[in-house]
Amino acid sequence: MSRWINWVTFFRNLILSIIFGFVVPYYLVINLDPNGILFNVDALIINGWIFLLMYSFYGFFKKETVIRFFIGCGWIATLVYFYTVGSNVYTSYLPNCGFGLFCVDGELNNVKIAFQFSYAWLIIIFLSLKGLNLFRHLVKPMEEKKYDYLQFSKYLGE
Repeated sequence: MSRWINWVTFFRNLILSIIFGFVVPYYLVINLDPNGILFNVDALIINGWIFLLMYSFYGFFKKETVIRFFIGCGWIATLVYFYTVGSNVYTSYLPNCGFGLFCVDGELNNVKIAFQFSYAWLIIIFLSLKGLNLFRHLVKPMEEKKYDYLQFSKYLGE
């Protein structure tokens, strides 16, 4: 069992998930929104725990294991959830009302104000570029050797 576990990646992911799941949201809420008008503190805490569990568990097993593949599938589903609900590191801790849709509404001096911005196209462009990059690596021809070190060593007199 210990040959499947990667402790270094697990602790690295645990530290990063604590920082981005709890410490950064805490300082954002304390410094930017102490009254709790913009940020949903309950969602930040719940999403912080989800981020902590999924991201640290994702680094627990080595890459060659099948269970890491299934955890990776769960991690992708978690990312889709984060892009849908907001209030986390992937959506700048902002409230969402749909997939890639930022929404803020409220009342200022008895006037209702609502703002909505769709950034789903940014997510789609990012994933498309990432897919093209992976495809490029699949179809890229093998690089030729530029130097033959065995032949080069005879010029050095070795």
